[in-house]
Amino acid sequence: MSLLGERIRSRRKELGLTQSQLGGKDLSKGFISLVETGRTKPSIETLLLLAGRLQKSVGYFLEEDTPLSRKALRVMLASGWVAQKRGEFTQAAEIFEQARVIARQHDEAVEAECYIGLGAALGFLRQFDLARRNVQRGKELAEATRNAQHLVRV
Repeated sequence: MSLLGERIRSRRKELGLTQSQLGGKDLSKGFISLVETGRTKPSIETLLLLAGRLQKSVGYFLEEDTPLSRKALRVMLASGWVAQKRGEFTQAAEIFEQARVIARQHDEAVEAECYIGLGAALGFLRQFDLARRNVQRGKELAEATRNAQHLVRV
């Protein structure tokens, strides 16, 4: 069984859900079983759906460094920037914070972008002190990793 599958099964049982209940109308009981036993991996979209139904962040399920967790990070960052462009600043801040928790364990350059995105969203929410601290931390990480791409956002 994979770590991802173990965490999904454990959380499902904590909540008292059957595989059918977790899958709902979108996912079959058989698919949930395959994920829980590690015989298949869910897509990013499916993992986001499962995480929501299991009332946990995606980061809870992806604490190990895998191609899936790196892809999830990229999708989360893109979602955060899209939410921000749409003016959905609270949602953007939540997405960047969740992504930051995952990135902290995997990639400082991505963590820098998370801090910068979070800081920008907080600035739009008029939480200026917190925004400044997050942008500063993102700038420090970007400089430490020599990632000029993120410094442009600052």
